Amino acid sequence: MRPWFLNNALEPPYTFSLTRSLSPTFKSTRLHLSASSHQLQSFPCTQHLPIMTRAQQTISFGLLVSSLYLALYLELVPLPALVQEQIVPVLPFWALVSFGALLLFRLGFGVFTFNNVPDAHKELMQEIDLAKVDLRKLGVDVD
Repeated sequence: MRPWFLNNALEPPYTFSLTRSLSPTFKSTRLHLSASSHQLQSFPCTQHLPIMTRAQQTISFGLLVSSLYLALYLELVPLPALVQEQIVPVLPFWALVSFGALLLFRLGFGVFTFNNVPDAHKELMQEIDLAKVDLRKLGVDVD
């Protein structure tokens, strides 16, 4: 069966190629029709593809994890009795405590390495001095 865009006038010397270009915002598709004389006709078709935002990714991951936990909790996945009775019920609390520990570690590591950026400190102090000079020109007492 021939595609709709191939009518009786188009015979084997014609070739078709489909090219796609991906960009962050949309995908562009072009259908190229070329003949034996190397003439090229291009028919653009642009379709906007939605991009998953960070929030959508987080919600998708949360739904995946919660559905997996629900499958474990409702015993849809067979597990040994010991695991089913003693480990599965406390998994959400364990995950919450582990996530909190990870965030505390990241915060502590950030505070620990904060003074290791002397160039940023110098740049920040220069910007503060520049802001003070500008405010003094406007008649604001900053000291």
